[in-house]
Amino acid sequence: MRVSRAQFMMWVEGGLLDFSRGRGIAVNEHLCEDAMEELEHGRSVELVDVRGNVVSTIQYDPKQKAYQETIVSGTKSC
Repeated sequence: MRVSRAQFMMWVEGGLLDFSRGRGIAVNEHLCEDAMEELEHGRSVELVDVRGNVVSTIQYDPKQKAYQETIVSGTKSC
Protein backbone atom coordinates (compact mmCIF):
# COMPACT_ATOMS: atom_id res chain seq x y z
CA MET A 1 0.00 0.00 0.00
CA ARG A 2 1.17 3.54 -0.75
CA VAL A 3 0.23 6.77 0.99
CA SER A 4 1.50 10.35 0.88
CA ARG A 5 4.21 10.79 3.48
CA ALA A 6 3.19 14.39 4.17
CA GLN A 7 -0.45 13.43 4.68
CA PHE A 8 0.29 10.36 6.78
CA MET A 9 2.71 12.16 9.09
CA MET A 10 0.27 15.04 9.52
CA TRP A 11 -2.58 12.60 10.24
CA VAL A 12 -0.49 10.70 12.83
CA GLU A 13 0.15 14.02 14.58
CA GLY A 14 -3.58 14.81 14.60
CA GLY A 15 -3.71 17.33 11.76
CA LEU A 16 -6.12 17.36 8.84
CA LEU A 17 -5.33 20.61 7.01
CA ASP A 18 -2.11 22.53 6.53
CA PHE A 19 -1.75 25.73 4.52
CA SER A 20 1.75 26.67 5.64
CA ARG A 21 4.71 27.13 3.36
CA GLY A 22 2.56 28.48 0.53
CA ARG A 23 0.74 25.24 -0.26
CA GLY A 24 -2.24 23.34 1.04
CA ILE A 25 -2.44 19.76 2.25
CA ALA A 26 -5.76 18.11 3.00
CA VAL A 27 -5.38 14.68 4.57
CA ASN A 28 -7.19 11.71 3.04
CA GLU A 29 -8.29 10.20 6.36
CA HIS A 30 -9.61 6.96 4.86
CA LEU A 31 -6.31 6.23 3.13
CA CYS A 32 -4.36 7.00 6.30
CA GLU A 33 -6.66 4.75 8.34
CA ASP A 34 -6.15 1.95 5.82
CA ALA A 35 -2.37 2.45 6.04
CA MET A 36 -2.49 2.25 9.84
CA GLU A 37 -4.52 -0.94 9.62
CA GLU A 38 -1.84 -2.43 7.35
CA LEU A 39 0.83 -1.49 9.90
CA GLU A 40 -1.20 -3.00 12.73
CA HIS A 41 -1.34 -6.27 10.78
CA GLY A 42 2.45 -6.38 10.48
CA ARG A 43 2.71 -5.18 6.90
CA SER A 44 4.86 -2.33 5.68
CA VAL A 45 3.54 0.80 3.96
CA GLU A 46 5.31 2.79 1.27
CA LEU A 47 5.36 6.55 1.83
CA VAL A 48 5.46 8.67 -1.31
CA ASP A 49 6.31 12.27 -2.17
CA VAL A 50 4.08 14.72 -4.08
CA ARG A 51 5.12 13.15 -7.39
CA GLY A 52 4.23 9.63 -6.24
CA ASN A 53 7.84 8.49 -5.83
CA VAL A 54 8.47 6.14 -2.91
CA VAL A 55 10.73 7.96 -0.44
CA SER A 56 10.50 5.60 2.53
CA THR A 57 8.80 2.60 4.01
CA ILE A 58 7.33 2.29 7.47
CA GLN A 59 6.57 -0.75 9.57
CA TYR A 60 5.96 -1.63 13.21
CA ASP A 61 8.89 -3.17 15.08
CA PRO A 62 7.41 -5.27 17.91
CA LYS A 63 10.82 -5.69 19.60
CA GLN A 64 11.22 -1.93 20.00
CA LYS A 65 7.47 -1.36 20.28
CA ALA A 66 7.79 1.48 17.80
CA TYR A 67 7.22 2.36 14.17
CA GLN A 68 10.37 2.36 12.08
CA GLU A 69 10.73 4.46 8.93
CA THR A 70 13.41 3.48 6.44
CA ILE A 71 14.46 5.91 3.72
CA VAL A 72 14.64 4.38 0.26
CA SER A 73 18.20 4.57 -1.07
CA GLY A 74 18.75 7.09 -3.82
CA THR A 75 16.17 9.55 -2.52
CA LYS A 76 16.85 12.86 -0.92
CA SER A 77 15.74 13.44 2.65
CA CYS A 78 12.16 12.95 3.73
